[in-house]
Amino acid sequence: MRVEYFITRRLALTKQKSFSRFIISIATSAVALSVLVMIVATSLVNGFQQEISNKVYGFWGHVIITPFGFGYRFEDSRPISEDMLDMAQIKAMPEVVHVQSFAYKAGIIKAN
Repeated sequence: MRVEYFITRRLALTKQKSFSRFIISIATSAVALSVLVMIVATSLVNGFQQEISNKVYGFWGHVIITPFGFGYRFEDSRPISEDMLDMAQIKAMPEVVHVQSFAYKAGIIKAN
């Protein structure tokens, strides 16, 4: 007989009331509660992440075509004209719902 099974059977699986059985039931309940809390927390985080992604993609779109080397410096960027792109080919793709031109311009907003 294995030692682990013998100890488990003596402590946890007996019908008599004992302090060890009480501690084991508390530990089992604590593990079940912690797993439940982790599942709820993971679900909440995934929901928030999906909502934030939807808002970002709703504002910016999924694909942005910019000139090579375009970074965070607005002064160095040269615009791409629609003549450089084959817009008919891009719009003909079944995955493309809408194509929108946009412009960047750096600025400072001053408030009271």
